[in-house]
Amino acid sequence: MNRVPIVLPVVDENICTGCGECVERCPSHAVSIVGGRVHFSAGEQCTYCGVCEDVCPEGAVSLYFEVVIAPAAGGQESLQTISEES
Repeated sequence: MNRVPIVLPVVDENICTGCGECVERCPSHAVSIVGGRVHFSAGEQCTYCGVCEDVCPEGAVSLYFEVVIAPAAGGQESLQTISEES
């Protein structure tokens, strides 16, 4: 069986203060604090809902999305990765 790679939110460790707000609010309990910083200790449970990004007071958490645009001429797909901030 082929496993789909787990895509997790990205945490900027230079900004994260380890306040735990994301841990408290994560509906899937995928986040914990390890060494004073956010860690997706149960990443397979992460639903990529965006709560952690929304509640982070420092803006240290980012969710990235891959947008697949309709096939271009010649049948090739054009891929572009963007963040919500774009």
